[in-house]
Amino acid sequence: MLARRNRIPSSFFPTREKPRDRATSPFFTVRVWDGKTPANRFAVIVSRKVAKTAVLRNRIRRIIYSLIHQNKFDVREDCYDVVIIAQKGITHATTQEIAEHLVKTLNKIFQ
Repeated sequence: MLARRNRIPSSFFPTREKPRDRATSPFFTVRVWDGKTPANRFAVIVSRKVAKTAVLRNRIRRIIYSLIHQNKFDVREDCYDVVIIAQKGITHATTQEIAEHLVKTLNKIFQ
């Protein structure tokens, strides 16, 4: 789980502003806004269209949050707000496949 300072609270969810950058993968879409805090903040959205049961939605969310933490994207001082939106194909993917696509996509954005 990410630290509280690295999570985007729902009250500050940046949906009204136009994103600074966007990247896609077969498993998710990543949208990036300029942050308002000195650390990167993340949010993961897994809708009911992607996974019908809450157990599966939470599992996907936990996998993505742990991969962000393991790859140290949360400790960078880049000051971005990043929203990761899961797509339908993610339910049948392994953790290794999700990790490959997530690291590749986030590295592309943070460079």
